[in-house]
Amino acid sequence: MSNKVLTVSVAAYNVAPFLTQCLDSLASCRRKDLLEVLIVDDGSTDETAKIARAYCEREPEVFRLIRKENGGWGSTLNASIPEARGTYFRQLDGDDLLNTETLDRYLECLEEESADLVLTPYETFVSGTEAFLPCESSKVPKAQGADISLLPSGYSIPMHTCTFRTSLLQDEGVHLLEHCFYTDTEFVVKGIRQAETFSSYPEPLYRYRVARKGQSVSREGYRRHRQDLVRVAMELVQTFNKETFTNKEAAETRILEHLSVISGNLDVFSRAEFMDYEKELKSKAPAFYAAERSRAVLLLRRTGYLLWGPMVLLTGALRRREEGASC
Repeated sequence: MSNKVLTVSVAAYNVAPFLTQCLDSLASCRRKDLLEVLIVDDGSTDETAKIARAYCEREPEVFRLIRKENGGWGSTLNASIPEARGTYFRQLDGDDLLNTETLDRYLECLEEESADLVLTPYETFVSGTEAFLPCESSKVPKAQGADISLLPSGYSIPMHTCTFRTSLLQDEGVHLLEHCFYTDTEFVVKGIRQAETFSSYPEPLYRYRVARKGQSVSREGYRRHRQDLVRVAMELVQTFNKETFTNKEAAETRILEHLSVISGNLDVFSRAEFMDYEKELKSKAPAFYAAERSRAVLLLRRTGYLLWGPMVLLTGALRRREEGASC
């Protein structure tokens, strides 16, 4: 395995209906000699492990299965990062795909790469279709081994664009919250902490499945897991406060984007819950509290949260307009 250029960590929890398509997108590439795939079965109760095992038995030099008790998305990375043998590391959800044709070229590109972070655009698709659509928000800045300080101001790094140098994650001891949703932002922030250089690759690699029932970023998902939004927010701001970053602005931008998700989804919280969140944020991270730009939230603060009902309606209307304009 020492010749492996890229380790792909597949987060697999009850994804049996999608996992074959996911793993086929990896198994179909020509340069599998450069690829390691760690399938992390996060305590699935369906046929996920059985499907994964078949790939491991067929191509043990490429696929490995890690079985563990359920611990959530972050725990799959906690299990796979220390096991990774590829020079580079990236994550893939078991219901998503990689573009096989791009993957072949990308693997060969990584053979010559030396940057700590490599960014690639991603595409979205709806289950049952092969209409892979480029996502405007996933555009990556052009760079080849550039200093991390040269990332464009205000650029928010999406998790689906990231490939990290494995040694960076392992030496850093990156460890994510467990039994918690929305830790993708935590992965990016902790991953880039000591990254010094970055490159970009122009072709979309990750293919993100959208409009799937039960997704954590759905309206119902936000409502069910709203306290995880807050838990991740507090982990992010405390990491930012106590650690040093080679590019503090990039981390700050990514954290502010997470906080804006909370501000933009007031309707999933009760008034008391949101006030508790605001109080904790102000206490632990006053600079981030002061950076709030949501007019609704700023008005709530000025009125002692008395306009809770109207502001919930306003933010809901703004969110629906933004969703209609996004990819």
